[in-house]
Amino acid sequence: MGNVDATKTLLNWARQAPDDAAEQAQQWIGSAAGRDPDSSLFLKQALAQNNTFQSAEVKKGILLVMSER
Repeated sequence: MGNVDATKTLLNWARQAPDDAAEQAQQWIGSAAGRDPDSSLFLKQALAQNNTFQSAEVKKGILLVMSER
């Protein structure tokens, strides 16, 4: 990761991911947000504008990891 374009792709994947991908999504999003301040800012803004996820578990995990940032 380490750049906003990669983080956008990851977030798009996470929005469509099934429940069993929640842990993976949380790890990947946390890693992206932790390595790149621009990615962290992008994620915060994107999540504030649109919280639509196919999986409630994936959404919950991502919101949890982002609340720690």
